[in-house]
Amino acid sequence: YEISACLVGSEMCIRDSVRNALRSPGEAFKAEGRMEYQPLEFMGKLAFEGPVLFSGEICSNGEGVVLSGRAQAELRMNCNRCDREFIMPVNAAVSEMYYLEPAPGHERVLKDSQWLSLDEPVLESILMEIPIRRLCSENCRGLCGICGGDLNQGECSCRRNSN
Repeated sequence: YEISACLVGSEMCIRDSVRNALRSPGEAFKAEGRMEYQPLEFMGKLAFEGPVLFSGEICSNGEGVVLSGRAQAELRMNCNRCDREFIMPVNAAVSEMYYLEPAPGHERVLKDSQWLSLDEPVLESILMEIPIRRLCSENCRGLCGICGGDLNQGECSCRRNSN
């Protein structure tokens, strides 16, 4: 079944799959989206290289719809050891429940009872995949504590080596 994904303001939303899922509880419908995110601060600078691609499905469970799938992105960030910029590929699991009606404990609610936004759950899932220690490689040697030279480029010639 072909779905319709659209932009509402700056949000990527899915309509047809939600309507079909609500009409056919238990049946899964394809859901895909392509999102663009601006650079942001998250444990340091973070930028998206190109669009984030989401592919998954939507299924109704009577209380609303469950969105599940995977988001793929490439993130540009700086290494915590040497401060060099590098690209990290991310393939994040996305799983979110959208309720029909607002109520305590219902974090996400279908908009106008017929569409949902992918932006927040996809971004949250991607951010959860970013390691606390961002390394350009496991073998990164970092910077010299005395002169600040990049030890990945070779030994520095500061007084640290003159002992």
